[in-house]
Amino acid sequence: MDKIRKLVRETVESYSKISADELQKIQCAGNPSCDIIFDMNDSDVFTLTQVRIKDIVAPKGLSLQFYKQKELDEDVSIIARLLKALGDHENITPFVVDENNKIMDGLHRFVAYKYYYKDNRMIDVYKRVNF
Repeated sequence: MDKIRKLVRETVESYSKISADELQKIQCAGNPSCDIIFDMNDSDVFTLTQVRIKDIVAPKGLSLQFYKQKELDEDVSIIARLLKALGDHENITPFVVDENNKIMDGLHRFVAYKYYYKDNRMIDVYKRVNF
């Protein structure tokens, strides 16, 4: 039975692995402000999975209110567009987290998800899963 479980797990993992290069292309598709993914190496492997919002590790104090207080109008505008997209049930590219759920890319998307859904919602993320 353990051999079967191992084979099933390995098969699923092989179909769901995304290389660092592929992930960079996914993150930049249709995103004019695309930049680097923090702490990513060429050999990193990612998978699309779900994580509860409250389990995501973000910089302390990161919120829509933070951006408004700092008068970061461009950032507020980006988050407003994301909130509208969530309200319109549009697909938003999942953001990227490391194996400890620390955000590697997608701070604006995280803020929008947290503001819109609060803490208990499960959301799609690309998670680093180096085997």
